[in-house]
Amino acid sequence: MRFLNPTPFLSIVLIMLAVMTGAHSQSQLTPSLSIQESFTTNQTATADESGRVTTISPNISYQAVGLKNSVSLNYALNAIYYNDLPEPDRTDHSLQLQSNFSHIPKRWNTTMTSSIKQANVSADGIQSLNPTFQSNNSQTLKTWGFGTNLQGNLTDKVNYQSGVNLDYADFESSASSHSTGVNLGLNSNTQDHLSWDTTFTSNRSRSAGDHSQIDNVTVNLNYRFNQHYSSFISADKSKTDNEFLNQVNTSTGLTWTPDRNTSFRLGIGKRGDNTTYTLDSSLKTKQITYQLGYNESITTSRALLIDDAADQQDLTEVNQPGLAAANQTLSIDAILVKKGTIGMTIKGKKSSLTVGYFQQTTTQNINNIGKEIREGLNINATRTLSDSSSAQISLARQETETTQRNTVDDVSLSYNRQFAKSINTSAVLRQTEQKSNAVANQYQQQVVSFNLNVTF
Repeated sequence: MRFLNPTPFLSIVLIMLAVMTGAHSQSQLTPSLSIQESFTTNQTATADESGRVTTISPNISYQAVGLKNSVSLNYALNAIYYNDLPEPDRTDHSLQLQSNFSHIPKRWNTTMTSSIKQANVSADGIQSLNPTFQSNNSQTLKTWGFGTNLQGNLTDKVNYQSGVNLDYADFESSASSHSTGVNLGLNSNTQDHLSWDTTFTSNRSRSAGDHSQIDNVTVNLNYRFNQHYSSFISADKSKTDNEFLNQVNTSTGLTWTPDRNTSFRLGIGKRGDNTTYTLDSSLKTKQITYQLGYNESITTSRALLIDDAADQQDLTEVNQPGLAAANQTLSIDAILVKKGTIGMTIKGKKSSLTVGYFQQTTTQNINNIGKEIREGLNINATRTLSDSSSAQISLARQETETTQRNTVDDVSLSYNRQFAKSINTSAVLRQTEQKSNAVANQYQQQVVSFNLNVTF
């Protein structure tokens, strides 16, 4: 059995909890135990196997809220036992920690995050936090982040914001890496029709002796015609080791806000000889939540993977549709990311429907060498059958095109029932198929699983 050592992370967590617990007015510690029995069939280019998988997962959840501080912790130990399957028994850990310290309310704030997650690796070395992607090749990804921000009034008409950010990432099959970042922002503090803001950021990453740095300056001008309409002009320029990414990006557009639940922002501009777009639209009513967005940014694949690890990965979230774009490497090279998302949730008295779609493209040079494209569609429908039971069906598809082209189709049907306030059960029927131009990545999997969760 393979044991992964989470001691450094858990030590930090225990120290933080010991220090912070006394500062909170409300706290709750909830232990639970989950037992899952799965009957699975796997088919690959070289194997056709069936067997049973038993997973025992003790879990601890801690939530605390005070006047100035808050902490949220979820930790689980997963003991996985395989029967009639070639995989060895193993034990892994998962951790999600987020803490906030408000040293001076509305002036000085510090956050700390930490995570331990199982990332799966495909034949081309691409990491994924998606549990359906090469799920038999799991390795541990550990991340840690720290940030502190200070804001206030520089003058009667100008506000300032400054911050420092640190993070660390360790992956079993890659060299550990870390980055440091600083940011400084100024913005107008007036009720005039014309307003402005400017931001400078600098991030330096280091991995196995290599390093990269991304500096960025952004300037925005906004003119408000009335309470519903405004226009904007923005410009930003990055400085990296890649001249292709150092071109000035300018855009102009309009913002329409008919009410507090509806907004629409559309812009068009130029980055060198290429046309760029900005789009952000949202609508929220009692029954419908809708969101549409498109943006372009310069970052690193490493930063994208760390952001994915820090997220709670709620697959029903509108802006995190289904099989999220979490197939990055820990590369520290600067990249241009173009990402568009569409999400909609419809809620009724007993039923809800969530539809999400995303497309993400990353490029490093004008010739599109190393270009990566990922897109995914997720449909999730839930029906409440009674006060204690519900049913859910999920359909998802994700396509990735990097050095290889992979397409994952995932369909699941589940039934959930609560027998008591602290006892929940579920039954899941799931089929996953991955098609690929790389034979080593092709597989089919059918799973029937039963889960029991007890909260103490």
